[in-house]
Amino acid sequence: GQLIADMGEFEKSIEYFKRFIDQDNINPVDIRINLGWVYALKGDYDTAKKYYYAARDLETNSESIKMAEIINKLGLLDLIFADYEAAIVKCRESLALYDANDSSGHWQIKGSLHTNIAMAQMTISLFDEAQEELANAYDCMVKAQLPVDYPDFAQHQMYLARLYQLRGDYDKAEQHCTDALAMRKRTLPPEHLDIGTTLHRLGSVIGESGKDYGKALKYLHESFVICEKAVGEEHPTTILILNGIANVYLCRDEFSTALEYLLKVLMLYE
Repeated sequence: GQLIADMGEFEKSIEYFKRFIDQDNINPVDIRINLGWVYALKGDYDTAKKYYYAARDLETNSESIKMAEIINKLGLLDLIFADYEAAIVKCRESLALYDANDSSGHWQIKGSLHTNIAMAQMTISLFDEAQEELANAYDCMVKAQLPVDYPDFAQHQMYLARLYQLRGDYDKAEQHCTDALAMRKRTLPPEHLDIGTTLHRLGSVIGESGKDYGKALKYLHESFVICEKAVGEEHPTTILILNGIANVYLCRDEFSTALEYLLKVLMLYE
């Protein structure tokens, strides 16, 4: 089921997991966690939240590694729903549970928790604190002994790019995006969603800097083609890209083209 979801076949993955949801020999908590995860990948965050809370209610040990995993995923949803204070609280709670257990085999997960805290802090302008959390995340990835081209390292570059973008240091942000793109192109097929989202960030950084609107549009259009094929036009990621394209056209004073994209964004949100 996880492999099918990684291939982007979300409905097929959901159907697979639901076959086991009430079987006696299958852990009901694990099934609900996996269903929540697939719905989150699909962009159906409300349904994902429902399954995560169902998993939490079924987990009998409130201090287990499994509970830490559930709280981690709920914290990530809080981040998506823009409830940043709640996200930080849940991520720290999850970290505490991992620390209280034998977490020597969970450095990678702990790194992602530090990263999620950093993302929430960035959004509420706690940039120094976010940079410290990203450093903690990197230390965890090193302790996990991940291969040099492991996806987490490319994602780490993306988070650093976001941090520098928010600080207005566009040159550093662009460099981190470029590094992430190179890493992902070495390890992923050319139409993979992660390459699409990297191109989106790169186009966003260049467009926001005002340095080269034509180059920004090139990256954003490439991103749209990949993401539309990977997750569909109505997925939140694809809609964000369309909105980014509209913003660049606005900056170029091409108002009629910008309006076309904005109306399309509005239609998709509705």
